[in-house]
Amino acid sequence: MGVRIHFDAGDLRKVTIAQQPAPLWDIERSLRALQVTNAGAAYAPWRAWARMRLPRTAHQLLTLVPPTGPCPDFLTPTGPSPDLESGLDQVLSTPRPLLNRDLGQLAERRRLPPWAHDLGRGSLPALRSLGRALRDYHQAAIHPLQHRLAADYETVTGGLTQTLSQRGLDALLSNLHPSIRWNPPVLDVGHPLYDDDVHLNGWGLHLVPSFFTPTNAFCVNHTPPMTVTFPITTQRAGTSVRHRTTPLGLNLLRAQPRLPE
Repeated sequence: MGVRIHFDAGDLRKVTIAQQPAPLWDIERSLRALQVTNAGAAYAPWRAWARMRLPRTAHQLLTLVPPTGPCPDFLTPTGPSPDLESGLDQVLSTPRPLLNRDLGQLAERRRLPPWAHDLGRGSLPALRSLGRALRDYHQAAIHPLQHRLAADYETVTGGLTQTLSQRGLDALLSNLHPSIRWNPPVLDVGHPLYDDDVHLNGWGLHLVPSFFTPTNAFCVNHTPPMTVTFPITTQRAGTSVRHRTTPLGLNLLRAQPRLPE
């Protein structure tokens, strides 16, 4: 199973690579990893540590981001977010019709509390509460690890960019992750739940490697480009360990004598 992403000639010139971690994607991906027990042993140390530090406000996010299945697109706006605050500005500036659409779709799959319906109506207090929850969670569960992961992320994205510039798009898309296959002009992105075809139609594709995701993820929002986020592997980061599909950053956390306080 998976999503088959169809490129046209214009899309082949519109493939971009995140050059630094995408905070909102890290939040969304890690919230899912936090809730599932089958994400892999590499996530266990981080999950146990993060659960002990989980701020009360983060429970709001667990309502919006289920362990599996779709979550509101406005939580992961398309395009690069250079830092958390810029990303939060994008989220909190989401037009009311899109808030209503995304929360309405979520309400079809799970029962939502009153504050979520307020959020769907664009309530200013509800938006402020969401911004505080996102900021608190990032500060507790992701920010303390950033200095350990920054160099590895730079290595990964630098390698991807070098592959694109020196060997071309075919080489890049053929070597993203074992679960992603490039059969020009179709990128077959494996996923345990989805089986679909998406035609970019000139939107282009933005690639976001992440330490905090056990599976691939997609976002087709109201503005281009389409975003695909995928796990960073130890092979991609240039290390030599036996299990090359283990997310490197979390593997390093497991090797530390203790996690940050």
